Amino acid sequence: MIKRVIIIGNHPITNNLVLQYESKGFEVEQRQKLLAEGIALNGYDELCLLAGDGEDDKTVAMLAELASIYDVDSHDGKRLVCHLLVQNNETLRMLQTCDPYDAVRQKIDVYPFTMDEVWSRSIVLDYEPITVQSEKHVHLVIFGMSEIAEMVAIQAAHIAHYPNYVRNHSLRTRITMVDARAEQKSDRLIKHYQHLFDNSYYRIVRPSEEKTVVKFHKPMYENRREDFVDVEWEFVEAELWNAEVREKIQLWAKDEKQMMTVVMADQDRDRNAAQALFLPNELYQRSIPIYIYKEQSDGYDLDLPLVRMAKNVNYIYDRCYNENVEDWKGLLRYTVEIDKEERERSWSKLSM
Repeated sequence: MIKRVIIIGNHPITNNLVLQYESKGFEVEQRQKLLAEGIALNGYDELCLLAGDGEDDKTVAMLAELASIYDVDSHDGKRLVCHLLVQNNETLRMLQTCDPYDAVRQKIDVYPFTMDEVWSRSIVLDYEPITVQSEKHVHLVIFGMSEIAEMVAIQAAHIAHYPNYVRNHSLRTRITMVDARAEQKSDRLIKHYQHLFDNSYYRIVRPSEEKTVVKFHKPMYENRREDFVDVEWEFVEAELWNAEVREKIQLWAKDEKQMMTVVMADQDRDRNAAQALFLPNELYQRSIPIYIYKEQSDGYDLDLPLVRMAKNVNYIYDRCYNENVEDWKGLLRYTVEIDKEERERSWSKLSM
């Protein structure tokens, strides 16, 4: 039996979606307007609902109307698959965390996304496999703390989990975010994902020629349960031009145990392109991937929702303990002033 899909809305990714569905053998129908009237969803296997600029609220509301039309019983109890494009990243965060589908979830499997999320996800999924015996770890370095930067970082926190952490807990995925207002902006990110950061190691670094100030945060479960979070965070309050930052990037780039990726994710797209040309030479010499954020308008992989779910449950940890954690002393959060001689030792590795 031929499968059918209906695409509702007008967006630059429409042609991309049509080509993908046709390559899968689907019969494709398109509707330009976001109107539920006159649409009979019975007989369709999938739905693509594409919000245009300023249409997020109307599109989400339309989803409930369409759910009332769809008859699960006439489809052998199968729910309709819906790829839902929204324009605003805040709308996406709401859809991912608040479960607004009370009238929908019994009939439709909804996969919301923005084009920014598609771009950020492609970066995180671009790592080579890491085996149990590998001594390598992923290090994601993001310049700028815009909304897209946060999205890239959170995607990495959700997906970049590797089995060698089970063998050696010091091999955590490391996420470094560099911004001139890193401490202020990290506060917003931490509050948005409070439960994640409550259970994570992270620190805020303010480098300078005289001294480097570091604020550490330890997981709330420390000394009460075994270590289980395999992602560590670092927020560096500086610009790319800072001498200490550039020195660090050079050292990281030379470290063959690091699978390093650099993302230029400032809200200013022109600045991203300009700064990418003036990174330390070691990055180019080692062919380290450098991603430059620009406006995203086309390209969406229909199989990505399944890939994401597989990645999120890919590894089940059979033990969660790291003796290195015992080296952390003091208060839950404290400040340490580090002189020039100690800077390299303290900033080079989170687990001290």
